Amino acid sequence: MIPAENKREKALELAKEGKGAAEIARMIDAKYSTVYSWLNPDKCKKPKPESKTASNADRHKCRTCMFRATGNTKGAGCSYIEITGHSRKCSVEECSVYQKGNAVSKRKMKGFYE
Repeated sequence: MIPAENKREKALELAKEGKGAAEIARMIDAKYSTVYSWLNPDKCKKPKPESKTASNADRHKCRTCMFRATGNTKGAGCSYIEITGHSRKCSVEECSVYQKGNAVSKRKMKGFYE
């Protein structure tokens, strides 16, 4: 049995000899996915999260906006166009029409912006 700290080194040596990840995993008693990640570090890197520079890039404001969708909308987050009758003219990440408040139904808002 190979000590845990030497398994990676042994796996890299065996790979240089032409052995595959599955065969190496069996030989050193390690998981295939672990051996594969040792042999292919570039393929197994986790992607870096994109920078969130806009004021609403993480969409936290949408949760408290009065224009947020109500009811069973399944992911449709903004009802601004339905309530006001015209577009926000901005992306969600750079929303310029945010108003903090309770979500308002379209019926209650009728005539609010006229």
